[in-house]
This record gives sequence, C-alpha cells and structure tokens, in this order.
Amino acid sequence: MLIVDIILLIIILGFFIRGWQQGLIRTLAGLIGIILGIIIASHLYIQLADWLTVIPFFEHHESLSKIISFIAILFVVNGIIGVGGWLIEKTFNILSFVPFLKTINKLAGGVLGLISGIILLGIAIVIITAIENPLTYYLLGYLQESYIAPWLVTIIGLLSPLWPEVIKKTTKIIQSLPYYKIPF
Repeated sequence: MLIVDIILLIIILGFFIRGWQQGLIRTLAGLIGIILGIIIASHLYIQLADWLTVIPFFEHHESLSKIISFIAILFVVNGIIGVGGWLIEKTFNILSFVPFLKTINKLAGGVLGLISGIILLGIAIVIITAIENPLTYYLLGYLQESYIAPWLVTIIGLLSPLWPEVIKKTTKIIQSLPYYKIPF
C-alpha cells in the first residue's frame, strides 16, 4: 500500500469518525447546509457583490467581492442549517431512552460521514488533476500508482448524472479549458 493510499484512508476514516461523533442528524444537517449554501450562494452572490462595491475597497476588486459574497452566503446558510440540526438533535436526545436509538444515530452518522468523505475526496482528486500546474504533475505520479484514487474518481463518474445543473455546467466549463485532461 502506497503512502497516498494510507493518507486517503486516514482522511476517509476521519470523515467516518466525525460522522460517528456528530450522529446522523448533525452530519445530515451539515451536508444539507453545504448543498443549500452552494445553491443559494450561486443564485445570490452577484447581488451581494454588487452591494459590496459600495465599499471603496471593493469598487476596484470586483472578483474579490464576488468570492467573498459567495463564501459569506455559503457560511451563513450553512450556519443556519447547522443550528437547526443542533436543535433537532437536542430534541432527539430526549428520546435517547429508547434502546439502541443513540447507537443507531451515531452509526448512521458514521456511514453518512464515510459517504461524504468518499465523494469529497473524489471531487478533490478530479479538480486537482484537471488543472495543469507543477503541483498537479507532482501529485499525478502518486495518484496514478494509487489503488484507492481511481476508485474515488470512478465513484464520482458514476454519480455525475445525479449532480445538480450547476455542477454539470461547471464540469463542462472545466472540460472545455485547453489544459483539461482526464486524471487516470
């Protein structure tokens, strides 16, 4: 087993452990928060960026205002959903006297964390290897010898028909770039 495979397994295990610790409800709330945050931010970041250009610094930094707007909206939406998940979890904990309910919540959270980790790592590998730069060439050698990385990329390929339209458009843009290449 290569060092890159060990690192990938440790990251995936970390996602499982975090999901186990948080339980299904909070892990699901975090995932929903990120997904809704991206969707809402992709629709509203331009309006917020236009509003930010009133500030003298952002008047000449339009790209920066768009990036900050997207990230701010993403964090606010994710935070609101996270608080909602926390409140639901506290309500759920009242029912923890039911046998095995807490264990099922933690185990399901671990499984969801594991799935999230696999998907996020697969997406990260596809993005990292799609853009040419010196780091890509360095990492590509390790990733091509990996046993786990091709599986992660294959999973992302299988899930691609399920992606929202925003991700499909982004993928088409990346594929149209002159330096795009298939990672494996």
